[in-house]
Amino acid sequence: GPREFLERFAVKIDDTHVDLAAHQTFGRAKGGNRVAVEIAVSKAKLNWRDGYIVSIRDTTERHLAEQSVRDSEARYRTLVEHAPEVIVVFDVDLRKFVDVNDNACRFFKMSRETLLSSGPDKIIPSHQGDGMPSFGVPRGFIEGALAGEAPVFEWVHCDSNGQTLPCEVRFVRLPSSNRRLIRAIIIDITERKRADAIAAGERRVFEKIAANAPLSAALDAICELIERVMAESFCAINLLDAGAQTLNFGVAPNLPREFVAAMDGAPVAIRYGSCAAAVYLARQITVADIESDALWEHRREAARHAALRAAWSTPIHASDGRVVGTFAAYRRQPGIPSARDHELMSRMAQ
Repeated sequence: GPREFLERFAVKIDDTHVDLAAHQTFGRAKGGNRVAVEIAVSKAKLNWRDGYIVSIRDTTERHLAEQSVRDSEARYRTLVEHAPEVIVVFDVDLRKFVDVNDNACRFFKMSRETLLSSGPDKIIPSHQGDGMPSFGVPRGFIEGALAGEAPVFEWVHCDSNGQTLPCEVRFVRLPSSNRRLIRAIIIDITERKRADAIAAGERRVFEKIAANAPLSAALDAICELIERVMAESFCAINLLDAGAQTLNFGVAPNLPREFVAAMDGAPVAIRYGSCAAAVYLARQITVADIESDALWEHRREAARHAALRAAWSTPIHASDGRVVGTFAAYRRQPGIPSARDHELMSRMAQ
């Protein structure tokens, strides 16, 4: 009954001016509606009889606000976990991630535990693509998000292997009752940046052709494009001397000069390197390891001195189908081109 209820909540005090311990519960309003209330009960002697002093406060609005925050946090937690993008939640004051989704673990090649014990310094290189330091330079992104803005910007991240990853990042502040949380949506824009670089490089090549620039200038522009897009590659374009049946270097801006000299004038034959074989066989030649491939038998030593291990060559055809030269990419590590690199080489040869 009422007495048992009051007894359960009562706090026996001698000084009625002290704060009473309040309890959260629910009551019924006059119309019968269920309402959230805060109740404090103290027990005291009134005219030698037990009495109860009861303080009741309607906390419906506060309860609804707190429930709304909890519901929002639950919804955002669901969005973080099941979103197709890479998402991390950053606590501004702790300088740590407090939530990450599975995509973030895969993208950064880290376990959830590692990410949650880390901060931005673990997934961001010391400098950005423009050469500016990643940290210590005020850019206003976090401040803007805390102020209710939704900043979108390009940013370079890195995975646990140190590989840099160009990204587009979107910040938004998350509702929280007691923390300053920012959700970061991270989108890998490697392919977009690659496509932009290829388009810009092709424009430079076409501009030189349209301006009747010397052939070497147009070929240099192609090599520059390839070396920018295909990381850690050295590009060379060779021209065929049809009469002498030899390949002469047209341009090779960043290959070692000793290697260029050793390969210049190589006969069109089967064992003088990838380019000579590409002309002889009239098809694309991919040598994954120069050290062990028979196509490099007579030029292996030159490649070894230049520390080159892979060589991929594509014939260049004139409009009538004749082979007029080769387009080649060299690398210091053994391997074959990816599908997108293979497509780019064919496109540039064309």
